Amino acid sequence: MSTYCNNCRAKASCTRYKKCSNCKTVSYCTERCQADHWPVHQPLCKPYDPNVVWGIRILSNNGVTKLKKLPMNFFQHEMISDPDHPIYREGEQCPVTERCGIPLIIYKVPNSTGPNEISVKLRIEASNGYAPPAWQVWDLGECIVVREDRKPLTKELLEALFSFNGPYLMTYPFDEAAQEEVWGPWQHLLNPTVWQIFALKHYDEQYQAGRPGFGCFLPGGI
Repeated sequence: MSTYCNNCRAKASCTRYKKCSNCKTVSYCTERCQADHWPVHQPLCKPYDPNVVWGIRILSNNGVTKLKKLPMNFFQHEMISDPDHPIYREGEQCPVTERCGIPLIIYKVPNSTGPNEISVKLRIEASNGYAPPAWQVWDLGECIVVREDRKPLTKELLEALFSFNGPYLMTYPFDEAAQEEVWGPWQHLLNPTVWQIFALKHYDEQYQAGRPGFGCFLPGGI
C-alpha cells in the first residue's frame, strides 16, 4: 500500500492505494491511472530486489538541444545487479544535480564510441558550467547513469535533469561582469527550489503535449 499514485501523484486520504501485483513497487489510485502509466512502468516491472539498481544507459547522441530532439529517444533502462559494477568505483558524481537534490553518478562505458551531448551536459561542474576536459571529447561513447541513493532512475526524470542542466542553465549569462551589473551569481540557481520549479513546468508541458509518464512531478523525483 502507498500514500500516493505513481501516475497522477494524487495523495490517498484515509485508505492507501494498492500496489502493482507483480513488482509491489508502484501504486495507483485507479485502474485508469495504472493503464496510463503502464508504458512507463512496464520495463521496470520486476519483483523487488534490494540488490538491483535501475539506471539509464545514454546512447550516442548529438545536436539534441540545437535540433530539439527528444532526449528520451537516447535512453535505455539499465538493470545493475552486480554490487561490484564499475559504476560504483569509476563513476563520477554530477555536481549540479547533486546540489539540486538529485545526486547522480555517471559512468563512461568502455569501448563504446560516438558523441554524447546529453552526458556532457549532465557532468558539468557547479563552479563554471563546463564539463571536465576528459568529458569534452567528440568520441565520448555511451554512458550509464544511476541515482547515488539507488532509487530507480526514470527516463522522465533524467530528461528533465538534462533539460535543466543544458537548455535552461546554458541561457544564463556566465560573464562575471554581467552578473555583477544585472544578474545574480549563476551558482544561486543550483538549489532544490529552482530545480523543482523548473521540473514542475517541464513535466506539465510534456503532459500537455500528450507524453506518457509526465503526469505529475514529485519533489525528490521519487
